[in-house]
Amino acid sequence: MRTTLVVFVMLLCLAPTLRADDVDLPAAAQRVFNEKYKDCVHKTMRVSKAKAQESNFTVEFEDAKGTRFEIEITDLGEVVAEQQEVKLPDLPKTVKDTIKDTYPSARLIDAWLSTRGGQTVYVVGVKARDNDIVVKVSQDGTTVLKSEKATPKKKS
Repeated sequence: MRTTLVVFVMLLCLAPTLRADDVDLPAAAQRVFNEKYKDCVHKTMRVSKAKAQESNFTVEFEDAKGTRFEIEITDLGEVVAEQQEVKLPDLPKTVKDTIKDTYPSARLIDAWLSTRGGQTVYVVGVKARDNDIVVKVSQDGTTVLKSEKATPKKKS
């Protein structure tokens, strides 16, 4: 009995851990995902229900180079939003300059290239005067489209 219990506990420790919100991606969405991102070697992948639309799924993944991606895809396989992490040194100078002009004391935290509804913007997290702010800047980097205080993400 004791040996069985020890083996069972060892198996539990070796089993992959999934977050509570991980769900299966429907077959049509999985096919589109596999085709669209066939060149990515997925190091990690997490699928959850999208908050805004119940029939949509959020897929977070990281490629072999460590670049993070997040897409929103419908159950039928239509990609409705895509975000790709942009390393801060790779952020266009015009975007950096526009943020510095708007928030002179800002420190850049992270950046993403985001496309939704045909509009592509840079979404940049900044720290300005002890506030975390999310700044959306036009793709050409010349216009601040929106600034808002960042909402802290839940820790998992």
